[in-house]
Amino acid sequence: MIQVLLDITPILVNIASFLCGLLLGHWLKLGIVRRAEFNSSVQPIRCLLLDNRFVKKELITELESKIGRRARKIVSVYNNDYCPSQQLPTIQREVDEFGDPVEPIGQSTLDKNKQTQQRAKKNC
Repeated sequence: MIQVLLDITPILVNIASFLCGLLLGHWLKLGIVRRAEFNSSVQPIRCLLLDNRFVKKELITELESKIGRRARKIVSVYNNDYCPSQQLPTIQREVDEFGDPVEPIGQSTLDKNKQTQQRAKKNC
């Protein structure tokens, strides 16, 4: 009986190793496919950011519907950092969009606002 177990052990180890390798390989391949899907979904947003153009909420919503909960970080950064930073003034204006006079903004504030926008774009 013990001799039979000793004879079968290498075969059982080979079968178990094969099955573990099969499962591990499948799991890793799924990760590669998911990452490729994520990268292709994010590409339009990345191009807009590199061209210094504004990213619209519709594009973020479309991304969220494509990749699901993996877009939570992107949506969070968009809502909490990107949109508020895009509303900061970055040029000196005499009047606002309604024609009302505005207090002058210092150069340091303008520089700080530009840096905040760049940081927000980098985090997206």
